[in-house]
Amino acid sequence: MADEVIAQFQKNSREEIRVTVNEFKKNKYIHVRTYVGFEGDEMKPTQKGIAIAVELFPELKKAMKLLEARLVEQGLIDPPQD
Repeated sequence: MADEVIAQFQKNSREEIRVTVNEFKKNKYIHVRTYVGFEGDEMKPTQKGIAIAVELFPELKKAMKLLEARLVEQGLIDPPQD
């Protein structure tokens, strides 16, 4: 299974963050990784990022909700507009 890009966004002028799902040795993983590229070059993954088994996604989601609440509480981000 090739990497399935779920989301991507610019980190800076030469780097982007990609959220992907892939399979390795019959196990599925979620990757949140920095990709780098220079003008005209194909973006390449770096070692900066994490890979987590899909089975751990509920724990990751719970952690992200807690992080969001803390960032809102500290005034670092606006509350979600759900």
